[in-house]
Amino acid sequence: MQNYNYMLAISHENIDNKWSVLYRNFVLEETKNNIVEGLFLRDMWFNKEIYGDYKAKKMHFMLIGSNKHKKYISEDLNRPKNNMEVSSIYDKPYNTSDEAYYFELSVNEIEDLADFMTNNEKVNSKKVILNCKDRKYNAVLSLFVHFIDDKLYITLPSFKID
Repeated sequence: MQNYNYMLAISHENIDNKWSVLYRNFVLEETKNNIVEGLFLRDMWFNKEIYGDYKAKKMHFMLIGSNKHKKYISEDLNRPKNNMEVSSIYDKPYNTSDEAYYFELSVNEIEDLADFMTNNEKVNSKKVILNCKDRKYNAVLSLFVHFIDDKLYITLPSFKID
């Protein structure tokens, strides 16, 4: 297992389109065969509305392995980049991380989840698995999506890298 922390950064196009590194690190699970797995233990660590009070917009996620302070990682993620105003895979914090994996939850995926849960009253929670957009890595980010009072929330992220 690597000798650094894994953390999650998010950027939501509905808010300000800047990366925010979450306060908590992932708790790493015991793994074998060079597989690294981590999870958030409580939904209080991360709970984000993604649909409801405003129109669905793309969500960006970056799983980061580093021992650097989150302040420096955040600065690295949000550095000026070739006039790109939207968060993307090109925001990887190369100066402050040992590993970085990019994921996204598209507008269509968010709207499909909202439609599915609206039309299936018995389903108010669903696990969503996102694959790393950089094809050279075999990494997945899992999130639970909850439908509460006509709003979608994501919570309890976990990951697996092999």
